[in-house]
Amino acid sequence: MKKAINLRFQLLSVFLICASFLFWGTGCLGGSTNDDPEISATTSVIETIASSHVVTEPSTATSAEISTSETEISTETTEDVTEPQSTQLTDIHSIGIYSSYAYMVSFDPGTGYAEFDYFDKLIGQEAIDWLVEHEGYTLEDAEDLVNNFADTEYVEKNINPRLRTIDMRTVFITTNLDENEYLELPQVPLDYSDFVSRADSLIIRNPYTRIIVEDNEIIEVIVGVFMG
Repeated sequence: MKKAINLRFQLLSVFLICASFLFWGTGCLGGSTNDDPEISATTSVIETIASSHVVTEPSTATSAEISTSETEISTETTEDVTEPQSTQLTDIHSIGIYSSYAYMVSFDPGTGYAEFDYFDKLIGQEAIDWLVEHEGYTLEDAEDLVNNFADTEYVEKNINPRLRTIDMRTVFITTNLDENEYLELPQVPLDYSDFVSRADSLIIRNPYTRIIVEDNEIIEVIVGVFMG
């Protein structure tokens, strides 16, 4: 009877020892899982940071690219291109050509262009005012001079150095002077070839010219005008 009890006691002890080992092994295995709250929280934070980094990096690069593109477009669209503008008068429709007296100062037979220096022919009260305001005359002296002008006398006003250019091949030319530079009235037509042959003489000896313009078109150029 005593042996039987001892045997049961030994079997129970063995069972308890085995059970203890099994319980300890199960606990160790459980510790190797991710059910621990601290480990789970740490893993979540790491995943969040990694996820945020992946999203932010391409977004920043895209913004930089867009900014660069906008800058390049802005630079291209705001560039100004200015081309030089010529103010030389080279045809009969150029602004500034109007009816007036002028000196013919040059002529190029190769191009047909003649250059003219305009002046205003003043008589009467305009002449008196000019002499007083610009030539230092007293009113009495200016009136005495102008009121005693002959029909061919006048005051010349020439304060603009700008030259007007006219293509003499395209205009109707007449003259008040014959080949010997005697007065001819009314003026006679002068074809272009005759004008070319006499141009040097006209420029040196009698450069006076009358230009007549109507509706922005030169009607007539009177060269070698007899001025008295």
